[in-house]
Amino acid sequence: PGSGHLAFVEEPEVGSFGDLKIRVDTGFRSGDDVLVHYDPMIAKLIVWGRNRETALKGLRKALDSYQIIGIETNIDFLKACCDNAHFAKGGVTTKFIEENKEDLLKLAPMNTVNVALAAITRALAKNPQEQAFSLNFSGGHTMHFLNNEGVSMAVTVFQEGNQIKVVGEGWSHIIEPCRALREGFSAAHVDGSQRVEYKPINLEKQVAVLTSSGTFALKIAPLPLGFGDVKYQAGGASRVMSPMPGKVGKFLVKDGDRVVQGQNVLIVEAMKMEHLVKAPCDGVVRFSVREGHMVGSDEVLAVLDTAVSYTHLTLPTKRIV
Repeated sequence: PGSGHLAFVEEPEVGSFGDLKIRVDTGFRSGDDVLVHYDPMIAKLIVWGRNRETALKGLRKALDSYQIIGIETNIDFLKACCDNAHFAKGGVTTKFIEENKEDLLKLAPMNTVNVALAAITRALAKNPQEQAFSLNFSGGHTMHFLNNEGVSMAVTVFQEGNQIKVVGEGWSHIIEPCRALREGFSAAHVDGSQRVEYKPINLEKQVAVLTSSGTFALKIAPLPLGFGDVKYQAGGASRVMSPMPGKVGKFLVKDGDRVVQGQNVLIVEAMKMEHLVKAPCDGVVRFSVREGHMVGSDEVLAVLDTAVSYTHLTLPTKRIV
């Protein structure tokens, strides 16, 4: 859980459902801000069942329908707890997370179907004059998002007749639109077989698709520093952004060091937790902040000079006698 702006909140349905009772205690709604100065708890989700197995199944389903966009949450972590055999059995202790952290905290592979649907959502939003699922991009339209490790990835959308082809790094999908059964939703056949119904949401800095299995959100990769400025055309730079409001805890590399894509650059502290911030691309890091400074969400923490070549760096030499 973190602080920031709640762009969209949709809670699971509450009430009595046969052997299940579901309750949500919350004080937040869409458009509210979770401040850095207070406990980041958004809500309490309470599920009662006639036994532990029934309650856990109800809790898992309720978590799938709890949709939150705008800040990081622990919904995926709670789902992992529900799916854990030791947790399902009961009798867990305060050592449960430590003993099962590899399974509970591991990053799941990105669902490329959701990436494709999110890319289409973004492409349509960037071309509001076009009708739904009508892109007409000559040669394809390429966008850059951040993957679940904070590293930039390219996704290209092509219009092919009534179908849309979406191509990523090592994958591709054919999306064919169809009629949605629910108002406000979109639907499509994927690769000629799978049917997906989802609610598309496009925001300034991220795009999301809401499905029956939960929320999938992609952050938009920031443009290179000085994009469109002629003085930057011969070189290049990219920015390392703060994922949320917080305090710059510690630099993990020195100013002027060369880093590679995905390398940990610094730590941002927020809500009594440490958040690793990674390099979105290769380059030489130039910090824009100091350790201990308070920063806002999406504030520039460092600039990566992508135009510096290795020949410009001073490397240690070894004298041979």
